[in-house]
Amino acid sequence: MCSHRQDLPSEIIDHIIGFLWGNAPALRNCALTCRTWLPASRHILFSSLQVSIFQRSHLESLISKSKSVPPVLTAYNVLVPGLIVDETYCTQPPAEAADEFPLQVDRRRFAHTFAFRLPSVFPNLTSLELWFVDWSRLSVHRSVFDLGFPLFARLTTLVLFSVTFDNFADLKRLVQGFPQLSSLKMSRTTWRRGMPAITRPGSEPFSRGGPARCAVRPKLAALFTRQGMDPSSSIAVMDWLLHTSSATTLEQVAGLSVETALQAEHVDGFLRCIASSLRELEISYDKGIAAEGQELLRPLPIGPRLRRLLIYLCSEEPTSAPPASSCLMTVLSAIPASSRLHHLQISIVASESASAIDWKAMRKTMEAQHFRALEVVSIIFRSTVPSAGFDIRQPELRQSVASELALVAPSGVEMSFELYCRFDGAADGPPEPVRFIVHVGKGRQTTTEYYEDR
Repeated sequence: MCSHRQDLPSEIIDHIIGFLWGNAPALRNCALTCRTWLPASRHILFSSLQVSIFQRSHLESLISKSKSVPPVLTAYNVLVPGLIVDETYCTQPPAEAADEFPLQVDRRRFAHTFAFRLPSVFPNLTSLELWFVDWSRLSVHRSVFDLGFPLFARLTTLVLFSVTFDNFADLKRLVQGFPQLSSLKMSRTTWRRGMPAITRPGSEPFSRGGPARCAVRPKLAALFTRQGMDPSSSIAVMDWLLHTSSATTLEQVAGLSVETALQAEHVDGFLRCIASSLRELEISYDKGIAAEGQELLRPLPIGPRLRRLLIYLCSEEPTSAPPASSCLMTVLSAIPASSRLHHLQISIVASESASAIDWKAMRKTMEAQHFRALEVVSIIFRSTVPSAGFDIRQPELRQSVASELALVAPSGVEMSFELYCRFDGAADGPPEPVRFIVHVGKGRQTTTEYYEDR
């Protein structure tokens, strides 16, 4: 019997090493084992590596080192996929946070200088994050946007956190400057002047999907607009993207917020234009489903490719907002029964007790909708007031809720219900939060989880 060594194919080895994702010590050991294991181990180790630059002196030091020690630093820089440019230290820190800042801080602005200088230092950069950058009072030459940022030829993800531009045109130049950009994340992003003209829904580009089904950058696949975005700024960004290639390529949209009737109108028009390509949508109604006597929640324009829908609903003013149970029924009714959704998640924050939920009405609504392709339903209910008359801490009540949910869940659908309640604690203590989770399987089998945070 021959006793020769039989090596596994490199593809199998790479696949096995892939299971060690997040286990840095094990990956380092694999990288040192043999030459065959090195590429996959090194790729995973460096895939989440980020370099942060938060002072102008750091930028100068990084560039000078890359020139003085090319053999060592170049091998390291080629593997760096992420870069964070943070100008927090360039602003005057608040008095209460002064202890967190170094005594000697270089406060010179530098975010406008790295575009021409860093592409050669990080040639394979795929992610760029700009934090606390203020270009509103700084005269940034147009060449920085038109000639500097296109040098990042491989960059696919751009994150803008608390970035202020001089005008909206500068924001467009920045985003359009990256030739391979496919993901844009914006939070607290604004501009000082120059609010663009907004296209009214019902006219171009809303009526026919926009005049720009052409090759105009950016060609985004994912758009994230988080907290701090002014409603008018969000509308301007949506209107602009409909005039670019993104109108036909957006697959994931998260963070859309509806607070006013005008914003609801524009969000509805925006979703109708991108419905043919959209696969995942996250939308929030931060002030309930009605404002100023007008309905904000409309039948959602869900396209044939949408598979995942997340709806966040805040109804913390019981005097002006409908009951949370009624809001839940309205949300379910707004989803077309013909949709091919696979995953539905509804999160409700309400200033009322969970006892207000009408389980029978929920069951009737779910049966009436008759979702064809639905596989997973997740409902999260958070009560911001101490619960009265609905003590979920009692095992009998938890069993009753689980039995009701088993009847509500559609056949062949996995359903989970998370309930967050608050109960009065000690005389001088804060309310005690309680979490109760019910999982209903496709065969109506039920499992529960119960937690008390003390």
